[in-house]
Parts: sequence; structure tokens; C-alpha cells
Amino acid sequence: MEEGFDITGTFAYESSLSQSIYFERSDNTEFTTWAARTEEDSYTKGVTSNTGDPNIYLLTSDDGEPYATVHVAYTSNEDGLIFISLDGRTYMPYEKIANSRVTYNK
Repeated sequence: MEEGFDITGTFAYESSLSQSIYFERSDNTEFTTWAARTEEDSYTKGVTSNTGDPNIYLLTSDDGEPYATVHVAYTSNEDGLIFISLDGRTYMPYEKIANSRVTYNK
């Protein structure tokens, strides 16, 4: 926990891909990339930034705009739980539904 949980995988709000986010990291980069789909069927992607806490990440979209804050409660190969805040006040629980990224159809 002191080193931080692995955030790789796909997480969903109420197990729905219509409100989901995935995180992946390639071997040749120090950045973790992410992509999210919202209820409104919008699709946003970007990179994570580390904070002073190894289980809290700031998400920045590809256009450089702040998108959300993620707090990792725990993760494992089988399951996990993260909390995502788009406004800095309200955190929504997202459960891990896959160990890898999902493919979103636009």
C-alpha cells in the first residue's frame, strides 16, 4: 500500500461500460494512459500524474486539461475499487471489471 496499488485494468460504475475507465501502461513509457466513457457517451483519454500519495492520481486529458482525481482503495488481479471525482468534491465508486483495457465503440 505504501508503494501504491497497480491501477492497470478497466473499472466501471455499477458494472456498466457506459460509465467506465481503463488504465494501461506500456513497457517503454513512464506514463499510465487512460480512457473514459461517460453516461452521455462521450469519450476522453489522457495520462495520469502522480501526487504525493501513491494511491491518488490526477487525470489530464490529451488536450492538457484537468479531467478527474482518482483514489485507489485497493486492486488485485481479481478485483479492485477506485473512487473518481470529476468535481473535486464528490467521489463515485468504480469496481474493477477486467485486468486489461476494454475497447470502446464510438
